[in-house]
Amino acid sequence: MSVFLLTKKDQQKVCIELAAYMERTSSEVTIFTEPAEFYACIETAPPGYIEYVMIDVRTFQMDLFNPYTYIAKCKNPVPVVVYNDPYPDPDARAAFWFVKNKYYLLPKVGEKKLELLIPAFALLESYLNKHEFSNYLTAICPPHKLLTKKEKKRKEALDLFAVNHKLPKSRKKLFDLFLKNEGLELSEEKICNLLWKEFSESSRQILYSYISELRKACRAEESVKIDIIRKSKGVYQMNVSEAV
Repeated sequence: MSVFLLTKKDQQKVCIELAAYMERTSSEVTIFTEPAEFYACIETAPPGYIEYVMIDVRTFQMDLFNPYTYIAKCKNPVPVVVYNDPYPDPDARAAFWFVKNKYYLLPKVGEKKLELLIPAFALLESYLNKHEFSNYLTAICPPHKLLTKKEKKRKEALDLFAVNHKLPKSRKKLFDLFLKNEGLELSEEKICNLLWKEFSESSRQILYSYISELRKACRAEESVKIDIIRKSKGVYQMNVSEAV
Protein backbone atom coordinates (compact mmCIF):
# COMPACT_ATOMS: atom_id res chain seq x y z
CA MET A 1 0.00 0.00 0.00
CA SER A 2 1.08 3.57 -0.64
CA VAL A 3 0.36 7.02 0.74
CA PHE A 4 -0.03 9.74 -1.90
CA LEU A 5 1.06 13.23 -0.80
CA LEU A 6 0.23 16.40 -2.74
CA THR A 7 2.15 19.55 -1.91
CA LYS A 8 3.60 22.61 -3.65
CA LYS A 9 7.15 22.70 -4.99
CA ASP A 10 8.27 25.10 -2.25
CA GLN A 11 7.50 22.42 0.37
CA GLN A 12 8.92 19.45 -1.52
CA LYS A 13 12.13 19.20 0.56
CA VAL A 14 10.39 19.13 3.93
CA CYS A 15 7.82 16.65 2.59
CA ILE A 16 10.64 14.34 1.49
CA GLU A 17 11.98 14.45 5.06
CA LEU A 18 8.50 13.82 6.43
CA ALA A 19 8.02 10.89 4.03
CA ALA A 20 11.26 9.33 5.29
CA TYR A 21 9.88 9.39 8.85
CA MET A 22 6.56 7.94 7.74
CA GLU A 23 8.16 5.10 5.79
CA ARG A 24 9.88 3.82 8.94
CA THR A 25 6.56 2.68 10.33
CA SER A 26 4.06 2.66 7.47
CA SER A 27 3.56 2.51 3.73
CA GLU A 28 5.67 3.95 0.95
CA VAL A 29 4.98 7.65 0.35
CA THR A 30 4.67 9.02 -3.18
CA ILE A 31 5.03 12.81 -3.42
CA PHE A 32 3.26 14.89 -6.07
CA THR A 33 3.59 18.60 -6.80
CA GLU A 34 1.09 18.72 -9.69
CA PRO A 35 -2.59 18.45 -8.68
CA ALA A 36 -3.69 17.09 -12.07
CA GLU A 37 -1.19 14.23 -11.87
CA PHE A 38 -2.09 13.53 -8.23
CA TYR A 39 -5.84 13.23 -8.85
CA ALA A 40 -5.31 11.27 -12.09
CA CYS A 41 -3.20 8.72 -10.20
CA ILE A 42 -5.90 8.39 -7.55
CA GLU A 43 -8.49 7.74 -10.26
CA THR A 44 -6.39 5.04 -11.95
CA ALA A 45 -4.93 3.33 -8.87
CA PRO A 46 -6.18 -0.24 -8.36
CA PRO A 47 -8.43 -0.99 -5.36
CA GLY A 48 -6.48 -1.26 -2.10
CA TYR A 49 -3.27 0.27 -3.52
CA ILE A 50 -3.63 3.63 -1.73
CA GLU A 51 -3.86 3.56 2.07
CA TYR A 52 -4.79 7.25 2.31
CA VAL A 53 -3.89 10.56 0.68
CA MET A 54 -2.34 13.70 2.16
CA ILE A 55 -3.12 17.11 0.67
CA ASP A 56 -1.49 20.50 1.22
CA VAL A 57 -4.24 22.99 2.13
CA ARG A 58 -2.65 25.52 -0.25
CA THR A 59 -3.27 23.36 -3.33
CA PHE A 60 -6.99 24.16 -3.51
CA GLN A 61 -9.37 27.07 -2.91
CA MET A 62 -11.74 26.12 -0.10
CA ASP A 63 -14.68 28.03 -1.56
CA LEU A 64 -14.32 26.33 -4.95
CA PHE A 65 -13.10 22.83 -4.26
CA ASN A 66 -13.62 20.26 -1.49
CA PRO A 67 -11.07 17.41 -1.69
CA TYR A 68 -13.16 15.20 0.62
CA THR A 69 -16.24 15.27 -1.60
CA TYR A 70 -14.14 15.01 -4.77
CA ILE A 71 -12.33 11.87 -3.63
CA ALA A 72 -15.58 10.42 -2.25
CA LYS A 73 -16.82 10.43 -5.86
CA CYS A 74 -13.74 8.66 -7.25
CA LYS A 75 -13.93 5.09 -8.51
CA ASN A 76 -12.00 3.81 -5.47
CA PRO A 77 -12.41 6.38 -2.65
CA VAL A 78 -9.70 6.55 0.03
CA PRO A 79 -9.35 8.49 3.31
CA VAL A 80 -8.14 12.09 3.02
CA VAL A 81 -5.78 14.03 5.30
CA VAL A 82 -5.40 17.78 4.71
CA TYR A 83 -2.22 17.57 6.75
CA ASN A 84 -1.57 21.29 7.22
CA ASP A 85 -5.15 22.40 7.78
CA PRO A 86 -4.65 25.35 10.18
CA TYR A 87 -7.93 24.78 12.05
CA PRO A 88 -7.17 21.99 14.56
CA ASP A 89 -4.83 22.48 17.51
CA PRO A 90 -1.48 20.67 17.09
CA ASP A 91 -2.47 17.92 19.54
CA ALA A 92 -5.94 17.47 18.03
CA ARG A 93 -5.03 16.90 14.39
CA ALA A 94 -5.39 13.11 14.37
CA ALA A 95 -8.86 13.30 15.91
CA PHE A 96 -9.81 16.07 13.48
CA TRP A 97 -8.74 13.98 10.46
CA PHE A 98 -10.69 10.99 11.73
CA VAL A 99 -13.86 13.04 12.25
CA LYS A 100 -13.54 14.68 8.81
CA ASN A 101 -13.24 11.30 7.12
CA LYS A 102 -16.07 9.86 9.13
CA TYR A 103 -18.31 12.72 8.01
CA TYR A 104 -17.41 12.69 4.31
CA LEU A 105 -16.14 9.20 3.53
CA LEU A 106 -17.53 6.69 6.03
CA PRO A 107 -20.07 5.12 3.63
CA LYS A 108 -17.40 4.92 0.91
CA VAL A 109 -14.41 3.47 2.78
CA GLY A 110 -16.07 1.78 5.76
CA GLU A 111 -15.69 2.32 9.49
CA LYS A 112 -13.22 -0.55 9.94
CA LYS A 113 -10.72 0.99 7.49
CA LEU A 114 -10.96 4.36 9.21
CA GLU A 115 -10.44 2.84 12.64
CA LEU A 116 -7.37 0.96 11.40
CA LEU A 117 -5.88 4.33 10.41
CA ILE A 118 -6.13 5.82 13.91
CA PRO A 119 -2.55 4.76 14.87
CA ALA A 120 -1.20 6.08 11.55
CA PHE A 121 -2.97 9.41 12.08
CA ALA A 122 -1.57 9.63 15.62
CA LEU A 123 1.97 8.99 14.35
CA LEU A 124 1.57 11.56 11.58
CA GLU A 125 0.38 14.11 14.15
CA SER A 126 3.46 13.42 16.29
CA TYR A 127 5.76 13.87 13.27
CA LEU A 128 4.13 17.18 12.30
CA ASN A 129 4.63 18.43 15.86
CA LYS A 130 8.36 17.77 15.73
CA HIS A 131 10.53 20.89 15.61
CA GLU A 132 12.18 19.87 12.34
CA PHE A 133 8.79 19.81 10.59
CA SER A 134 6.53 22.24 12.45
CA ASN A 135 8.89 25.16 11.83
CA TYR A 136 8.93 24.62 8.08
CA LEU A 137 5.44 23.53 7.07
CA THR A 138 3.46 26.39 5.59
CA ALA A 139 0.02 27.07 7.12
CA ILE A 140 0.84 25.34 10.43
CA CYS A 141 4.24 26.84 11.18
CA PRO A 142 3.99 28.09 14.80
CA PRO A 143 4.13 31.91 14.99
CA HIS A 144 6.92 33.68 16.80
CA LYS A 145 5.78 35.12 20.10
CA LEU A 146 5.78 38.91 20.21
CA LEU A 147 7.47 39.97 23.44
CA THR A 148 7.04 43.23 25.32
CA LYS A 149 10.14 45.13 26.44
CA LYS A 150 9.80 43.64 29.93
CA GLU A 151 9.42 40.13 28.52
CA LYS A 152 12.45 40.61 26.28
CA LYS A 153 14.50 41.80 29.25
CA ARG A 154 13.36 38.81 31.30
CA LYS A 155 14.16 36.33 28.51
CA GLU A 156 17.58 37.85 27.91
CA ALA A 157 18.43 37.68 31.61
CA LEU A 158 17.38 34.04 31.86
CA ASP A 159 19.14 33.08 28.62
CA LEU A 160 22.39 34.63 29.86
CA PHE A 161 22.04 33.63 33.52
CA ALA A 162 24.38 30.63 33.36
CA VAL A 163 27.02 32.57 31.41
CA ASN A 164 26.86 35.70 33.56
CA HIS A 165 27.16 33.72 36.78
CA LYS A 166 29.70 31.23 35.43
CA LEU A 167 27.55 28.20 36.24
CA PRO A 168 29.19 24.83 35.60
CA LYS A 169 27.36 22.62 33.11
CA SER A 170 25.91 20.46 35.90
CA ARG A 171 24.39 23.47 37.73
CA LYS A 172 23.07 24.92 34.46
CA LYS A 173 21.28 21.63 33.83
CA LEU A 174 19.52 21.96 37.19
CA PHE A 175 18.73 25.63 36.54
CA ASP A 176 17.23 24.76 33.13
CA LEU A 177 15.13 22.03 34.75
CA PHE A 178 13.74 24.48 37.30
CA LEU A 179 13.14 27.09 34.59
CA LYS A 180 11.31 24.60 32.38
CA ASN A 181 9.04 23.87 35.34
CA GLU A 182 8.81 27.46 36.59
CA GLY A 183 6.03 27.86 39.15
CA LEU A 184 5.60 24.11 39.54
CA GLU A 185 6.55 22.03 42.55
CA LEU A 186 9.34 19.51 42.00
CA SER A 187 10.23 16.79 44.47
CA GLU A 188 13.81 15.84 45.27
CA GLU A 189 13.11 12.38 43.91
CA LYS A 190 11.85 13.69 40.57
CA ILE A 191 14.78 16.12 40.21
CA CYS A 192 17.38 13.45 41.01
CA ASN A 193 15.82 10.95 38.65
CA LEU A 194 15.68 13.51 35.83
CA LEU A 195 19.28 14.63 36.38
CA TRP A 196 21.03 11.39 37.30
CA LYS A 197 18.46 8.60 36.81
CA GLU A 198 18.80 7.63 40.45
CA PHE A 199 17.47 8.72 43.84
CA SER A 200 19.77 8.02 46.76
CA GLU A 201 21.20 9.74 49.80
CA SER A 202 24.28 10.59 47.74
CA SER A 203 22.28 12.20 44.91
CA ARG A 204 20.18 14.14 47.45
CA GLN A 205 23.30 15.61 49.04
CA ILE A 206 24.64 16.64 45.62
CA LEU A 207 21.26 18.22 44.85
CA TYR A 208 21.34 20.23 48.10
CA SER A 209 24.81 21.51 47.19
CA TYR A 210 23.69 22.51 43.67
CA ILE A 211 20.57 24.28 44.94
CA SER A 212 22.68 26.22 47.44
CA GLU A 213 25.00 27.38 44.63
CA LEU A 214 22.05 28.31 42.40
CA ARG A 215 20.44 30.35 45.18
CA LYS A 216 23.70 32.29 45.61
CA ALA A 217 23.74 33.08 41.87
CA CYS A 218 20.05 34.02 41.95
CA ARG A 219 20.66 36.51 44.76
CA ALA A 220 23.40 38.13 42.65
CA GLU A 221 21.14 38.50 39.59
CA GLU A 222 19.96 42.12 39.16
CA SER A 223 17.85 42.01 35.97
CA VAL A 224 15.16 39.68 37.35
CA LYS A 225 14.24 38.23 40.72
CA ILE A 226 14.71 34.45 40.87
CA ASP A 227 13.67 32.47 43.92
CA ILE A 228 14.13 28.75 44.52
CA ILE A 229 11.73 28.06 47.36
CA ARG A 230 11.49 25.01 49.59
CA LYS A 231 7.72 24.52 49.53
CA SER A 232 7.71 21.57 51.91
CA LYS A 233 10.02 18.77 52.96
CA GLY A 234 11.84 17.60 49.82
CA VAL A 235 9.82 19.83 47.47
CA TYR A 236 11.12 22.89 45.59
CA GLN A 237 9.71 25.56 43.30
CA MET A 238 11.35 28.24 41.14
CA ASN A 239 9.60 31.59 40.71
CA VAL A 240 10.77 34.40 38.44
CA SER A 241 9.49 37.98 38.79
CA GLU A 242 10.49 41.55 38.06
CA ALA A 243 13.51 42.87 39.89
CA VAL A 244 12.59 45.22 42.70
